Order: sequence, then structure tokens, then C-alpha cells
Amino acid sequence: MVNHHLVVSHHRNAEDRHVHHSKKAQQKMMQNPYTCEVQLDELGPDDTILDFAYISEENFVLVVLLTSQGDVQTYCELANDKPRRSLTRRHSLCGQQVEPVSVCLGPEATFVVFGLADGNVLLTPIKNLMAYKFALMWLLSRFVVCRLQQT
Repeated sequence: MVNHHLVVSHHRNAEDRHVHHSKKAQQKMMQNPYTCEVQLDELGPDDTILDFAYISEENFVLVVLLTSQGDVQTYCELANDKPRRSLTRRHSLCGQQVEPVSVCLGPEATFVVFGLADGNVLLTPIKNLMAYKFALMWLLSRFVVCRLQQT
């Protein structure tokens, strides 16, 4: 299990530790130079990220998070468009009760594969997880949600 808090740290040169600076300069140096422009998760304090998958290419980023509650959070940034995110509840993934435990992306992020607790696999088009129209170059025209079961 991965904790949903991600920490980015900035390390300074060893030389910086031996230089004396004014109090104001020291405070500025201690500020985190990294900022988060989009907050990905809407998790509560007791939730965690079970698994995640992402694809990052020039002018395109897609992140899919699977939470301990079985919900799926999706973040997409495409070229000059503003970043977007979406939350999909577990019960809306499939017509049956499912318990996803792992996630991965299909080729060119056209579909998402969920490994289920019962050993089965759930395939769903990425457009089912997005709350907005997705770039056509990343999607095939039609998909059907498919649950593969062991025989």
C-alpha cells in the first residue's frame, strides 16, 4: 500500500550549509521551491492509494489513481488545455459489484485494466472515467466494458 501523501524535497549543495545568511534570506531558502498547481486526490485522512498508472508524453499527461475505497481518480493534461480531473466511484465501474486492487493503462491510454480481488480482470475505456471529452487521438471510436473471468 502506498500512502497518498507525496513529498518532494529540494536538496542544497553542501557549501550552502556553511554560509551564514540573514534571517530573511534563510527563511526564503527554507521555503519549498516546488508548488503543486493541481491537487490530484480527494482522499479522506483514512484513504490510501492502492495503485496508480500513468502515461507522460510530449504535451500529454494522464494519471489514474486507485484508492483504498475502490474509487478511481483520473487526472489529464493535454497540450494547451487546462488540466482536468475526475472521480469515478467503484459502483459505477461495472454493472456488477467489483473490488479493484490494481490498475494499469492499455496501449496509448485508450483503456484501463483493473485487476479485481476475485482474480478477474475488468477492462473499461478511458473515456468512461473522464468527466469531459477526451482528445480523439488518444481514443478509439467505441469500446465495450469487458470483464474477463477465469474458467
